[in-house]
Amino acid sequence: MRIGLVATSRSGSTLFRSYVCNMLGLMDSGSWLKHNSYANIEETEFAKEHHLLKVLPHYISEQPEEVQEVTKNFTSIWLHREDIVAQFLSHVARLRTGVNHIYKIEDRPKIENLSLKASRQEFSLFKKRLDCFWNTYHQYHAGEPLISLEYFLSDPSTNLAKIANFFEIDSNHVVNIPVPVELAINYEHKFKNYNKIVEWFEDYG
Repeated sequence: MRIGLVATSRSGSTLFRSYVCNMLGLMDSGSWLKHNSYANIEETEFAKEHHLLKVLPHYISEQPEEVQEVTKNFTSIWLHREDIVAQFLSHVARLRTGVNHIYKIEDRPKIENLSLKASRQEFSLFKKRLDCFWNTYHQYHAGEPLISLEYFLSDPSTNLAKIANFFEIDSNHVVNIPVPVELAINYEHKFKNYNKIVEWFEDYG
């Protein structure tokens, strides 16, 4: 069984995958699709078992119809963030610090207040990729599970049960992938152009 996890950068897909794979016994693809063609997936070890395939649309294309050429091959969970301002700021902070995820509290990055600045170009690319995610979902996959990270984390056990029921998952495979630690960064204090960034999103909305 192949289940897709379609998401965008910093939407919480790594944390979500750790819950789903560990609790439902699914193998984790990691970011395999970022560096490989979907045409070669049957050659992988994880594809021999029930697995969760991480799909960030820009791994494939910025065009929904081209993303669909991959996502049409399986049913997916579509993961998004309700707080897209925080998602964008997390994305930019990752680019500046080089820290993707941490697994120990002491590894949290030290960021000086008002030391970061996001560019309009970065916002435009982020918006373009967010639009691709939503357009692909609404044009081709409406009806597949759509869930926000915030909603999932409000009651993980219940939501995992819903996912297991939807996909009829019955796996005895033992999976134990690391669960990342929250970065716990107050982005409002870190970005010198925070108010301008909020304006960009108000115009976008």
